[in-house]
Amino acid sequence: MEKETRTAPLYPDIAACGMRDMQLHLHTTGGLEQIEDFWQRHDLEPSTARLVFSGYKTTGGQQTVAIRWARSHAACCDIHITFDARPPKVVMRLPDELSEREEVEHRHRLSEDVFQEFVNLLSTMKLPGKITAQYTILWKESLDSLVRATERIRPTSLSFNVVDNKGKTVFRMTHRAEGQSWLLVIEPAWGFKLPKNDPAPFAKIYETGCSLVEELRGKSK
Repeated sequence: MEKETRTAPLYPDIAACGMRDMQLHLHTTGGLEQIEDFWQRHDLEPSTARLVFSGYKTTGGQQTVAIRWARSHAACCDIHITFDARPPKVVMRLPDELSEREEVEHRHRLSEDVFQEFVNLLSTMKLPGKITAQYTILWKESLDSLVRATERIRPTSLSFNVVDNKGKTVFRMTHRAEGQSWLLVIEPAWGFKLPKNDPAPFAKIYETGCSLVEELRGKSK
C-alpha cells in the first residue's frame, strides 16, 4: 500500500500528527527595520514584546500561530514562528473578561492574508542560515527510571544527541517536565529552506515533524 502523503496549508494541523507544538527559528541579516515597517503598515500595533498571534480552525479544533521577533545585533533580527495545538486563550494566557480579551486580540490580531504576506517577505530577505525546527510532543514516561525523585531532588530534564551509523548527529532530543506532564522535544540537526511565494511554505517542515513523531510513537509501543 502506498504511504499516505500529508499536505500542510499555510496553517498546519499540529494536533493531527500528535504534536503539542512546532517551533521555527530563523535569522535575518539586516531587515529589522523592514520587518517593523511591515507590522506598522498593517496597523497591528505589536506590543513592545514584538509579538503577534491568532487562532485558526482545524478539524481537531482551534489552534494557535504566534510570531515573535527581536533585534539580535545591529539591524539583524531573530524570528520565532510557533504553531501550537492549543487555542490562543491557553497558549497566550488571555484574560477571561470579554472586554479585555477583545482588546488583546484586536491589538495582536493576525489575519491569514497578512501572515502569508509576511512569510513571502521573509522569503525575499537575506537569511544567512536555514530555518531550524523544534517539535514538541506529550510523553507518557518520566525520568524516574533513571533518577528516582526524593524529598530533596527530582529530575526535570535530560538532553541527548541521536547519531547515524557514521557518528554524525541527526537530531537532539530533550525529555523535560512541564507541570505534572512530561514532554519530548525533538530538534533535527539539519535546516530547511523557506520557499518563495508558496501557499504551503511549511509543508516540508511539518511533514518531517509528523514522520519523526510517528517513528518515535511506534518505537515506544
